[in-house]
Amino acid sequence: MKNFIVFVLFVLALVAGFTWYLTDVPGTKTVGALPALDSEEEDLKGELQQHVVGLARDIGARSNSDPSRIASAIGHVEDALRRTGLQITREPIQAAGKSGMNLIADLRGSSKPNEIVLVGAHLDSPRGSPGADCDASGVAVAIELAQRLSSASSERTLRFAFFSLSEAPFAGTDGQGAFQHAKKCAEKQEKIVAALMLEGLGSFSDQPGSQSAPFPFSFSFPDKGDFVAFVSDVYSRDLLRRSIAEFRVRARMPSEGCAVPGVYPGFSGTDAAAFSRGGFPAVLVTDTGSLRYSEYGKPSDTHDRLDYARMARVAAGLQSLVASLASGRAAAP
Repeated sequence: MKNFIVFVLFVLALVAGFTWYLTDVPGTKTVGALPALDSEEEDLKGELQQHVVGLARDIGARSNSDPSRIASAIGHVEDALRRTGLQITREPIQAAGKSGMNLIADLRGSSKPNEIVLVGAHLDSPRGSPGADCDASGVAVAIELAQRLSSASSERTLRFAFFSLSEAPFAGTDGQGAFQHAKKCAEKQEKIVAALMLEGLGSFSDQPGSQSAPFPFSFSFPDKGDFVAFVSDVYSRDLLRRSIAEFRVRARMPSEGCAVPGVYPGFSGTDAAAFSRGGFPAVLVTDTGSLRYSEYGKPSDTHDRLDYARMARVAAGLQSLVASLASGRAAAP
């Protein structure tokens, strides 16, 4: 019995140590009541809502089985970016007999153009879902970041990527739009130094019990879904730590971070995992999706359910983070 108890304690210590390693991130968390939105955040709030309404309500469900809806989503993004001066290209892709399209918008860096900071989101939504949170919210934030950062000079090249073929049955496969782009980047020997993937950024709650987390993160994550999460695999842990440290310097929004094994359920099918499999450091920025929002990926994932005020806080923090990464001045871990 004594040996068994020692063994159990040893295993628990290993789990606790491993969990600490995966969830240890720098910076000071935002706690307490949030201040009123500033003028920039108020502007972001309105713009973000317009994009989500345009994608989730006006275009609606953007399943890969309906190419016309994907084409409409691409048109929405192109129209929003047309006056930014970004170099916009369409990247045709195919998988399992389905045709898709990635939309790529670049702002060439001034002194380190061969180093790329990429911000990505996926255009498609689960079948039958208008996909307001999944992932019109991520697309909306990526559009606004592109518009606001396009007039600024940066040392590194900034790339904004909008993917299709991201939902089932392509998620986690070589046919995934994000993986296909990452593969093309690797073939061209492009150097992506940081990839931030935005997926689900509009659902937040102050209610106790509104946030769940799988073992062993249930011991370290808050039980209120009032934060934005930064998640990576272990390979990208350094980028994760740099990103959340810089976000916490500027953002007026609670944040949490963790690294997970690349095959971890809930992460392995994401665009961040696809880029990591392609050989590039990548971080998922998310409201944690179905771990918080019961409507995620369902027909009830509609534009009127999202929290655009806190979505704007996230976007403002990400703007500072992306600018810092593009300049090479991101906070050290």
